[in-house]
Amino acid sequence: MIYWAQLLHFYQPPTQSHRVLARVCHESYRPLLQVFRDYPYARVTVNMCGVLTEMLSEHGYGDIIEMLKELAKNGQIEFTGSGKYHPILPLIPKGEVERQIMENAGTNRHFWAVLFLKASFRLSYAIAMILLSLFSKLDISGFSSVVLLAPLIGPWIWFMKLNLREEGWQFSFVMIF
Repeated sequence: MIYWAQLLHFYQPPTQSHRVLARVCHESYRPLLQVFRDYPYARVTVNMCGVLTEMLSEHGYGDIIEMLKELAKNGQIEFTGSGKYHPILPLIPKGEVERQIMENAGTNRHFWAVLFLKASFRLSYAIAMILLSLFSKLDISGFSSVVLLAPLIGPWIWFMKLNLREEGWQFSFVMIF
């Protein structure tokens, strides 16, 4: 049997204009989330940086937050985390990596409550093995796994999933064509 796992990345820069955000919400986020409402057996993983979650709330798009929350409660969406402002984590100082991760988790926990605690953890399409030691030291309790994505030259992306087990990290590598 073949399984296809979708990972959708919702992002808007913190400087996005209200007009563009409104258009993205109307043309993309709402219609996409409605598809999942219409097909209750559909499942997806969603990455949403905390900055976008805050922007949706501040700009009056709480209905999208509620739709995401509803789909998560129904088991159709699993949230992932990353840096709050979508940094390329391996390229910024360690202290800033920690701050970005913790701020993102705090922001999304505020909006998603316990739903976010079940999430896996995702990096911003870049990998640096040195970050792995950082994850084991951060208080990211509730996260069940870490997914590291990296673009390769050509039409492939590889990812490494690290499952947190009692005995430590379990690695699995997958290449996506």
